[in-house]
Parts: sequence; C-alpha cells; structure tokens
Amino acid sequence: MHSLSLTKTTLCASILILFSILSSEATAQNSHGKEFHRLFHQADSLFDLGQYAAAGQLCDQALKMKGGQFPDSGYYTDGFLYWTEAGNQERSIFYLEKALLLRWQPQDILETLETAPEYEFLRQHERFREIMDTNYAKRKKYGGIASTLIDIGIKDQTLRQLLSCAQEKFADDSLQLNAYYDLMEMQDSFNLIYVTSVLDKHGWLAINKIGEPANRALWQVIQHSPLEVQEKYLPLLRESAEKGESRMSSYAFLQDRVLMRRGQRQRYGTQIAKHPDTGKSAVYPVEDPIHIDSIRASVGFEPIKEYAAFFDIEITSPADLDDQRVLEYWQERRSLPPH
Repeated sequence: MHSLSLTKTTLCASILILFSILSSEATAQNSHGKEFHRLFHQADSLFDLGQYAAAGQLCDQALKMKGGQFPDSGYYTDGFLYWTEAGNQERSIFYLEKALLLRWQPQDILETLETAPEYEFLRQHERFREIMDTNYAKRKKYGGIASTLIDIGIKDQTLRQLLSCAQEKFADDSLQLNAYYDLMEMQDSFNLIYVTSVLDKHGWLAINKIGEPANRALWQVIQHSPLEVQEKYLPLLRESAEKGESRMSSYAFLQDRVLMRRGQRQRYGTQIAKHPDTGKSAVYPVEDPIHIDSIRASVGFEPIKEYAAFFDIEITSPADLDDQRVLEYWQERRSLPPH
C-alpha cells in the first residue's frame, strides 16, 4: 500500500482512503511486471518528497506502457492524487473520470468532490459536471446490483485467502480440511445463484455500468463454478472483454481454467498445478511455449518467468511449460471440483 506523506493535505489523504483503491503489491492474479511496479514505487517516493508533477509524469509513463489502460483501477486514483496536488486541472480530470468510471465510489467521495474547497479548480472544468452526472445516473440504475456483487466478491475471496492457513494447519483429507472445502463450496453455490440471475437477465455487465469490483466479482464467482457453468458464460465474458467492457485478463484466466478442466493445454499460462512427482508447483502445460510471452502480453500480462516466480517456479526452457507428466496427472483429476 502506498504510504502517505505528512505534506499531503488531510482532505487528500481522506480521499485516498475513501476511494479504497490503493494499488496493492503484486499478487498471483494481479502482477503487472517489474518495470510497471518500479515506476509506481518511484512515483510514491517523489510524491512523499512533494514532487507531485514528477510523480504524475511517472504515472502517465506507466499508463502509456500499458497501452492506455491500467490493469487495476487503483492506479487511476493514484494519478488523480498526483496531478491534483500538482494543480494540473486537465490531468486531474482525466484520472478522475477513469476512477469514477471504473470504481463504485462511496457517497462520501462524491460529496467531497462536489463541495470541498480544495476541488474548486476541478469543478470549474467544463467536463466536471458531465462526469459527475454520468456517475450519478449509473448509480441510480445499477446501484443495488453493484453493491450486492461487491459484497459477493468479498465473500468469494475471504475463505480463499484463509485457505493456505487451513492447509498448513490440517492434514490432507482430514475431516477439518474437508469441512473447510465444504464451507467454500456452500458459499460458492450461494454466490452463484445471484450471479447467474444477473448474467441471465443483464448479460455480462460492463465495468462502466457497475464498476470494476462488481464486474470482477462476476468473473470470480464463475471462475470458481462447475465446468458446465464456466462453459456457458465464457462466451459472454469474451464478448464483453472484446468490446472493452471487461478485462481481457479476466477472460484469459477463465479460458485457461476451462481448458485445464477439459484436460487440454492452456493458452495464457495463468493456471498453476502441483507436479505429481515432486509435489512442487508447476505451470500447467501451455499450447505454445515458444510464443507464450507475446500471447500473455496481448492481454496485459507480464512475462511467464515473472509470473511463475511468484509461485517459486523457475522457467529455464520452453520444455518447462509443457510437462507431459503434469498434463496426464491433471487429466486424471478432471472430475474433481475446483478449490
């Protein structure tokens, strides 16, 4: 989490907290490459030194590096704060629009933007009123759905974030660990009832309608659902992603999960499996080991070596990405439910 300098205004700090979209450290499903993270760490340091415009320029540089679209909405909020402190109206408005478009914001945020004296220079911009009114209209139409999906996303992730602790504490096939899996499965089934009702009625709702967290919750729940459910809704996500309404990275993860569970090679290299001989983690076999980095780059992923390193996997040659033993082993496990 980005640190806050004592030179920042109290209001600016409260905005950052209320947005609740601070850029997090790289995680297994949300790593954007070493150079990208280096730019933001450097921007943080400059911000803490009061060099706001320089921090904003690094944010712009990172955005350009990602083809004009950050992989996580929190980085737009960082850009908004950098350029707001620098007093740059145009860049602040640019990042504000992105942040409001991609994230379901608390009412406190909107009220602060509308009334706080520190944001008067933004309210004078010709696009400020349009940006805010568009956000209010979105909230009026999709507010209930978005709020429920955000809550479901939290429930989906909470038990999974504690899973490693349960696995360390309890033995494989123990009653305790199996009970934990049963609890996850029960929560997943409850989540799926609501999510499928939304998908069947509205389709795969776009980020610009319900915000990034709610849109991501749709993917998370389907990602953890039975194979037949994944196969049913994968085309909806693909269409949404191709239109730019959802993340291509979400589609890549779901596509790979479906291929893996069919016993086929994955395309984007997102799925990690246990090697049957060593018991260590391995990248589940990919379709095209030679060109995997360019394939991953097409959906905004870092090189496979960097991704694998998060799981303590060393990739020394393309052969490491097409281990037949791993493929055969996981073909035998196709009927098992995902956890």
